[in-house]
Amino acid sequence: MAKRVLISLPDADLRRIDRVARDKGLSRSAYIRQASLVGADGSAAAISELNRLSKLLPSITTKQAIAARDKGRRF
Repeated sequence: MAKRVLISLPDADLRRIDRVARDKGLSRSAYIRQASLVGADGSAAAISELNRLSKLLPSITTKQAIAARDKGRRF
């Protein structure tokens, strides 16, 4: 059974949600539900993948990262 939920959003966010929902042919509620489910699942998967990759890559300092960026190369 679906439950009604009251949330507050800034006007600009609501306009963006409505625009994207309309473009996808969804209701506002359907789009928010879809986005929240994808976000919840995707975030956990993304964090897990970042943790896995961080163990494979060499650890560098911020100074080294900036120097590499400025030289146009990546570690």
